[in-house]
Amino acid sequence: MAKVIKVNGAIVSDQHKEIYDEWKIENTAPKDIFSQLPKKDSEPIEIHISSGGGDAYAGFLIYTKLKDYKGKKTVKILNIAASAASIIAMVGDEVLISPVGQLMIHNAWTTQTGNQHVMREVADQLEQLAESLINAYELRTNQPREQIQKWLDAETYFSAHKAVEYGFADEVMYSESRTQNKVIAACIGVNGLLSASVIDEYLQKKNEPEPVVKNKQKRFLFM
Repeated sequence: MAKVIKVNGAIVSDQHKEIYDEWKIENTAPKDIFSQLPKKDSEPIEIHISSGGGDAYAGFLIYTKLKDYKGKKTVKILNIAASAASIIAMVGDEVLISPVGQLMIHNAWTTQTGNQHVMREVADQLEQLAESLINAYELRTNQPREQIQKWLDAETYFSAHKAVEYGFADEVMYSESRTQNKVIAACIGVNGLLSASVIDEYLQKKNEPEPVVKNKQKRFLFM
């Protein structure tokens, strides 16, 4: 039997996980996933996703670690796999989606303060981040990069049958004929991420020194 690994709630960094846990906000961090992987990477796993997304780089880290896992990976989208969670869904050797499930993709965004030079630099970084997103979606769907970029620009939701039609998923769950033509989906998700200001205030109260980084507040988030 395949081991089930759950991706629920906001996708957050390991650094910020304790804040979400203390405030009892459902979340998944990279270390949550890594700690559940079987020691033998030949064993099959099922990745159950119910997430509106979150921190882009946390999602990338989970994607890469799972992509590297050698055992068969079956992804099941239970209701919503949006933003960073949709990237994680792309690791599946087989991707199944609930008939009431949805997948959403869009460009990354961030909050930033600074002068015109800083803003141009951030815009360039966001464009490069979009390239990374396209790489993951293209690898699974074989859709043209130009088409994927249009979907990202439009912030596109795919119903179950559309997700199968465009290659983001392989099958619709519970369908006797295993075809995408019998499905109508309706679901809206949010990622539940805390704002940067709330996180900063929490860290200050905990008397934790903030890391020194160039262009403070540059956090790339999907939603």
